[in-house]
Amino acid sequence: MAQESMRCGSCFFELPTGAGHLPEDRPADLGVEAFYVGRIHPVHTVKNAFRLMQQSAERGCVTCEVLLTFMSRHTSTQNQIMWQGWASDAVTAFHSPPPLSAESGSPIPKEEDAERPPNVVFDFFCMATATDDPVPAFQQQRTRSLHPFLNIASHPSGDTGSDLAMARLQRWFSDCIASHAQCAKDQTPQLPARVLWLASPDTVRVIENCPHQEPYVCLSHRWSAPTVKISLRSANYARYQSGIATCELPRLFRDVIRLCLSPLGIRYLWIDSLCILQDSLVDWETIAATMGSIYENAFVTISADDNTDSDQPLFGRLPPAADAAEIPVPATASHPAGDAEKVFIRRQFPHPAGIPMHSPGTTAHGDVPLQRRGWVYQERALSRRIIHVTQAELSWECVETTRCECRLNEGHWNATRLRVPRNIFATSWERMVEEYSILELTFERDKLQALAGLARRVAARDRRRYAAGLWWEQLDAGFLWRRLKHAAARPRPKVLVAPTWSWASIDGPVWLTHGDRAKDVVFVEWAVKVAGVDPFGSLDKDSCLTVSGYVVEGVIHYGLSWEELVDKRSRVTTNPLELWDSLARTELKRKNFMGVEIHGQLYSWLPDYAVDSPGPWMVMSGSVVRCLLCCDGGVAGMLLRSRGEKTTGYERIGVLDNDPFIRVPVEDLLQQASRESLVIY
Repeated sequence: MAQESMRCGSCFFELPTGAGHLPEDRPADLGVEAFYVGRIHPVHTVKNAFRLMQQSAERGCVTCEVLLTFMSRHTSTQNQIMWQGWASDAVTAFHSPPPLSAESGSPIPKEEDAERPPNVVFDFFCMATATDDPVPAFQQQRTRSLHPFLNIASHPSGDTGSDLAMARLQRWFSDCIASHAQCAKDQTPQLPARVLWLASPDTVRVIENCPHQEPYVCLSHRWSAPTVKISLRSANYARYQSGIATCELPRLFRDVIRLCLSPLGIRYLWIDSLCILQDSLVDWETIAATMGSIYENAFVTISADDNTDSDQPLFGRLPPAADAAEIPVPATASHPAGDAEKVFIRRQFPHPAGIPMHSPGTTAHGDVPLQRRGWVYQERALSRRIIHVTQAELSWECVETTRCECRLNEGHWNATRLRVPRNIFATSWERMVEEYSILELTFERDKLQALAGLARRVAARDRRRYAAGLWWEQLDAGFLWRRLKHAAARPRPKVLVAPTWSWASIDGPVWLTHGDRAKDVVFVEWAVKVAGVDPFGSLDKDSCLTVSGYVVEGVIHYGLSWEELVDKRSRVTTNPLELWDSLARTELKRKNFMGVEIHGQLYSWLPDYAVDSPGPWMVMSGSVVRCLLCCDGGVAGMLLRSRGEKTTGYERIGVLDNDPFIRVPVEDLLQQASRESLVIY
């Protein structure tokens, strides 16, 4: 009787005859048919895969040996490599995943976790027999019989500005225009108030208030010194209206103009630096207020994902390090020599179209600098079509699908991707704010303006009142925001664009409680005054919120004074049973811990910003604060400090935190509290 063919418990390829066994504590090899009768979970994960492959290579698995050699050249974090396969989508990758925040579930930003190694991902695939047509059924069947989780990919063009790449882009465009009903709204809308007219490949003009309805293109990009140098100003306005020689423009802009004229065939282009007077605050505020609709109505947005300088070219060539390596799959009983598909492994390309909105910039899909920018959040969310350009390949994102040259991110429409008109409201406002707060802004004054387009859409649909990133009708939930715990507290911005009761008053990632509501707090009124021309933009410093609720007095402590205070206590009441937990005591004394003493008991509080940073926002250890009790969820209360003897009202400085180890007995504190009316600025 013939011996059953076996698949390697590490790489899942069929083992050559005579291979030994894996150690007893490692995953077992399985019969070839076991993968198709439910013996392996549809989402299969093998942690510490590098060590497992080492052991498998030593026992005679040739494929594991080749994989080890390739990955060792591309990553130094072998011990953290994890193997993942999704049987339903035939997606296979080896990677070292970034840690996730326990609060939001989002990857911790790299800048908040400096010790984390880069996330390296490898794709594992067979080559498609046809470049752009659907993968034939016979090839899918042959590939799956070779390996249960094997991708089918295509070779990219190798040059994103080549005729081959442009031909692929034209096919994606044609498919979208012909068959995507969700993308077809207002194909020729009114042009923006100021736009570039591409008079010829050699000359562009700035034109104003053009009455025509014409398709136009938007550019999403990062600013740099050349961008500032060439930007529109009062001194050069008349000359730019007469015409600008394209040779004067940065290389990025010249490449975008080329792409607009051919193959897109569109003669109107909107670039922020050339369509907004950069030395006129009034002009900036006026046009910034319409930024959301500018991107929403564009025929397509070109996203320069890899560019960090506008003197860099838009297009690029695939670096040699990105070349795929063939894996010599040994002949087996199931796949004799010359019968099997060729298998390749390659470091994964960046796929901007596949980056979830909640995981900006750095993901399993590689590092994409542009997607870390705050303004880009609503530009991407509101654009109906996007051409993503990286050095590796072109990719496409529209309301209905995604496409890419390598085919490994095709059709993976992201449910968290905000869409117009279909799915702009698929993501809650709280989630939008959390995603947006992770991103970078050059100027903190833009914090609310860069989100105003999305806020305007939500307000139009729900007819809700908006101010400073919060909604009056949902203030009982929005009021309970807090700084993301894992993120280091940063100094308060020098110029506030929002009152302290708004998340927009701090710099850094925030978390908005999902499901919790402020109890026993009455929101009496907000008196808000817009600082500029946009009601969805920044607020004046005198904007305030009046609330009524139960208040207790406390004293905040941090640093050495806090450690000494904890040491002096022989016991600390942390719950109604007055039990002292050694683990809680350890937690109380951890580095950078902030504590608050209320009625003789010690609790945890989370500052909104670096309260120990010198300046007008500094709050000294030992300061008396007011605590507005809110709920028994994650945020037990708001900590407020007086604005001073010469002014009335309070400023928010942080939250009374229901730490897992130090629970706040809110019901007990309510019995000792008095109801007061507070005005918070």
